Amino acid sequence: MLIAGDCIRASLEPGDVGKRLAPSRAMGFPQTIVYVVKNGGTPRRYYTGRTSNMAGRLEAHNAGRVTHTASGRPWTIDVKIEFSDESRAVAFERYLKSGSGSAFASRHFR
Repeated sequence: MLIAGDCIRASLEPGDVGKRLAPSRAMGFPQTIVYVVKNGGTPRRYYTGRTSNMAGRLEAHNAGRVTHTASGRPWTIDVKIEFSDESRAVAFERYLKSGSGSAFASRHFR
């Protein structure tokens, strides 16, 4: 299970689950990050996105430069997953934004 703030390199092939999880920065791979941010309001809101610059993207969310999150400030990182393959990051972000992916995120990330 991922814990808030954990960061893993997700470059697994089918059948490789649990075999090659390692921090990507230490390995020197380019990174694409799929992230979930949350706000401290009531009711709590979550936003899922993708970036290659997490610090800059979080600053943009908190500065109100992202339309979908401008009203829920301040935002904090809840989940951050690094991918060495951008196409997998795109697919995972799309999945998390789907109905079944949203249910998965609710069960495992929140």
